[in-house]
Amino acid sequence: MILKLPKDSESLAIDILTFLTGISSRDSEKFPVLRKAIRSVTQSEQRGLLLVIDELRKEDTPISNSIADHIESFVDYDFAHLLFSDGNVTQSISLEKQLNIIQVADLVLPDSNSSFEEYTTMELLSVAMLIVIST
Repeated sequence: MILKLPKDSESLAIDILTFLTGISSRDSEKFPVLRKAIRSVTQSEQRGLLLVIDELRKEDTPISNSIADHIESFVDYDFAHLLFSDGNVTQSISLEKQLNIIQVADLVLPDSNSSFEEYTTMELLSVAMLIVIST
């Protein structure tokens, strides 16, 4: 999905990546590093979550590399390619149309009794996908 306004893209990227990594906005060490990388990507011509990993690697600090490793650990799961791109998107969901029909195979939603800490990686990615779809 491509959002027209960079600010909207930035907010969505922050929501997705903080959700997946568990980095809280209250984390004074990790959150500013993640936000800086996201902002750098959203202010560039080409935008995609894979580029956030590249930005974190450019920072080349123990914290930025740790965050990059954590984000990168999600990339090779089944439908993660729907969340992670290098900015080269030929087809995307348009929210300007009144009706979008979306089918995503292999979504695995957490049980309603599961705590966030108990979510599996596939459950985390599935919920992240729903965050994107509901935006």
